[in-house]
Amino acid sequence: MTDEEPGQVSWTPRAETLSAEPAFATASARALRLLHEQLGYDAWLVTRIVGEDLVVLDCLDFAYKLRPGSVLPWSATIDWRMVNGQGPRVAPRVADVAAYATAGITQVLAVGSYLGVPLVVDGAVFGTLSAMDRSPAPPAAVDGLPTAEAVGALLAAVIQLELRVSAVARRAERAEVEAHVDPLTQVGNRLAWSKVLVEEEARCRRYGRPACVFSVDLDGLKRVNDAYGHDAGDTLLRNAALALRRVSRMCDQVSRVGGDEFAVLAVESSEIQGRVLLDRIAAAFADVGVEASVGMAVRDETGSLEETWKAADAAMYRNKRSRLQERVSVALAAPAPPLVLQEPSAAVGSGT
Repeated sequence: MTDEEPGQVSWTPRAETLSAEPAFATASARALRLLHEQLGYDAWLVTRIVGEDLVVLDCLDFAYKLRPGSVLPWSATIDWRMVNGQGPRVAPRVADVAAYATAGITQVLAVGSYLGVPLVVDGAVFGTLSAMDRSPAPPAAVDGLPTAEAVGALLAAVIQLELRVSAVARRAERAEVEAHVDPLTQVGNRLAWSKVLVEEEARCRRYGRPACVFSVDLDGLKRVNDAYGHDAGDTLLRNAALALRRVSRMCDQVSRVGGDEFAVLAVESSEIQGRVLLDRIAAAFADVGVEASVGMAVRDETGSLEETWKAADAAMYRNKRSRLQERVSVALAAPAPPLVLQEPSAAVGSGT
């Protein structure tokens, strides 16, 4: 994968894709303003738990310089301790709650008082609605908890509904993408790949979703074409595509993005899940006799899927160099065949 050159296809999202304001974004902004007006606090946050991180989806912050997209270590937050039952949902004086006073974030930020409620989506803790203030709050701050819990429940319901709508939209997008297929391998072509990257990036930014990208380059396609003909090369390409589709989920995207290059987007996948898929890809290729170099990268919360693809591509080339060096090392380490000196034939020079 290289930067786009003249003549390469690209995907430009429809105007409504960019302008449509999600229900969650509207509800969250209004909810945070209402909570600040009613209950005070220097900062209100809506967050999502992503693996070992707590990602800020939305915030109204007048003190701590947090912003949407900020990433905090989940286990270092007061929220983590609240969700795990180590402290109350309202702490008018954080210093009086040992678990909160010793939290990593408390050592960095001046947190005098705290309020937080879990956001439960589809029966699991999705994230939190929380508030912090630099000063201790009056005891009456506890009275604001029912309001925060009610708003949190409404936000969780909006998130749950929008995630379900998003899943339906993704299925519709994949159906549309099927119109942009590579005729040889029957996976997406370069246009399909560009389209899906743009549309999935919007979801990643909106909900703090993780994703993994894989870059695949087949080893020796030219050698196969030269030695056995282009029909054999076509079979190699089809086998590679079939293997990638077999180990990928319906919601993932597999595309042929170059002559012997493929790419896979694994949505809602953490690094651990990506490593599992990486092993499955290697096993699937081995099953069909395909040799390939594969690189994987995980979308950074502050980055983009396009940048992730470039990182996966760089990882693939590192893998290709490593595989080449390994083959060279094995060849050099192999013992040379013994040199056999043949005796001159008796007939040589005999004149007969």
